[in-house]
Amino acid sequence: MNAFPKYLLIVIASLGLAYLLVSLSGPAYTTATFYHKHYGQAFPVDSLFAAADRNAAVKATLMRAGQRYVDSAYEAALVEVRSAKAAAPQVPAIHFYEGLCLLYLKQGPPAREAFERVMTYDHPLAAPAAWYRALSYVQHNERLAALEALEKIHGAYEARAKALKADLE
Repeated sequence: MNAFPKYLLIVIASLGLAYLLVSLSGPAYTTATFYHKHYGQAFPVDSLFAAADRNAAVKATLMRAGQRYVDSAYEAALVEVRSAKAAAPQVPAIHFYEGLCLLYLKQGPPAREAFERVMTYDHPLAAPAAWYRALSYVQHNERLAALEALEKIHGAYEARAKALKADLE
């Protein structure tokens, strides 16, 4: 069970850094550009991020949220993320970052709800959302629910899910 914080910190730090790099790269460096560069393919559902990429106010709000997140000011980041969500509720990334903030604030059920919303989209953040959803169960000592959630994880997070599942069993 001691592996949970290490997994969480490594993955969240990686996502936070990726978000910060995208945010600081300026308006020409869109989410679609980020995915093309890092995944070697076109962004599969570019229209889901288009609202955030085109809406300067939402993008500025997400940049502030990202900075607060990096500064470990999760409550302040959550306020910013929810402001962005009010302006662009169709953007899965906003729900994902809401879930991360809630996870850090140890608010498991609302974090899971945010991650589950992301998982309803055909979106690259759906797989990480499933992983973090499982971690929220671990965080709250809901072992059986965690095992069930980990069992359903495939793809890039499958090896981590199997390792964590083995630790829990």
